[in-house]
Amino acid sequence: MDSILNDTIVTTQVFQLFDDDMLNIMRTSSRSLQRHLDEAKRTTGFDHGIKLVEDELQLIEIKEIHPPGKPLYYTDDDGVDQVIENGWQTRADVTLDYDQVSTIEEDIKNRDWIPESLAPVYFLLPKCMWYTHADDADITVKYGILEGNHRTESARNTDQDNVIGWIVEFDLNYIRKIANLVFNTPRNTQVKLSAKDYGEQIITEIVEGKTAFGQQYKMAYDSVEKERLVKTEIYSCTKLKSMRENIEYYIQQKNLYTPAVKAFNQDDAGKYIMDIGEWDKALDEDVWHYIHKTNKNKVIILCETKGANDLSVAHKLARMQTEFPEKQVMIVANVTSKMEARQKMVAQNFREKIINKSETMSQADFSSISYDVRYIPKSKSDLMQSKKTNNPFLHA
Repeated sequence: MDSILNDTIVTTQVFQLFDDDMLNIMRTSSRSLQRHLDEAKRTTGFDHGIKLVEDELQLIEIKEIHPPGKPLYYTDDDGVDQVIENGWQTRADVTLDYDQVSTIEEDIKNRDWIPESLAPVYFLLPKCMWYTHADDADITVKYGILEGNHRTESARNTDQDNVIGWIVEFDLNYIRKIANLVFNTPRNTQVKLSAKDYGEQIITEIVEGKTAFGQQYKMAYDSVEKERLVKTEIYSCTKLKSMRENIEYYIQQKNLYTPAVKAFNQDDAGKYIMDIGEWDKALDEDVWHYIHKTNKNKVIILCETKGANDLSVAHKLARMQTEFPEKQVMIVANVTSKMEARQKMVAQNFREKIINKSETMSQADFSSISYDVRYIPKSKSDLMQSKKTNNPFLHA
């Protein structure tokens, strides 16, 4: 790094953290990538197919690595110009966390590096994607980043000549799935994966149709089979039920297939009610949520058939009976079951729960309350029934 002081060029030597000495230290102390890969295969059941090009960590010239998140232009084997917009960035949000980058930059400047951690993982690009570095005609850019975007960017920003990492090869069609299931695990990342990360992984496989799952989906003969395949793939991603539901919801919004019962969150349920055109959102949603446009005594309580929502509805009914006895209440349930055959039964059971909860409460007289519980149609047959009877809600 050069600077000019009083017409004299002063050369400031940049401290190089990643040199042969650090390489030898990390080869001895760093977490084994092969061990990490074996553990990932054993715990997830996913045969990732990653192969080490070199059995040991390597000192890699940083100019040989394609910058994280930058477009990669190349000409394919058929002579067609192509571009990978985000340069193999595997997260749904391709923006680097620059607070994290800054923290790592300070670690490099302060020589505060933890050699025991799993080192960055780089992969050989297909030869048709190799290109000459813009600032150095003697350098060929030939690596992509599978794991370690932030560390690589931090090394580049601190003028490091090299980085230390593993070099691997694998089927690039699986890159998102490999990144999510093998490397972006809670143990190995500071930024947890979102439903969007998993959702975009599955959507990419569906659209491209080049992975085993993608090919099965492409060959699926109807929406029922496609839904089964998608749910199986979601289950392979995470053990968390709530995360699975969010992934499924995210994918369903892309309308890649028509599920037996479309997932609705409460925003969707509210939009369905508003789209009917007969209801306005209540100004104060403390008791009821929607009020009829022409008859202000007709109101809707919107609820989900899960958790303690039955008790919440019973409390609302008790308050309405004492404070607003003139109101005609309709309880609209957003049924949480995703099985079409269970929709009506779940709504009926929810109605019974409300009645039972109400009977145990003493602060109001429930004898004159009409437990008018209906549910939002979401399956094809329910929607057809709703349209046929001109009834936007189905009776529980």
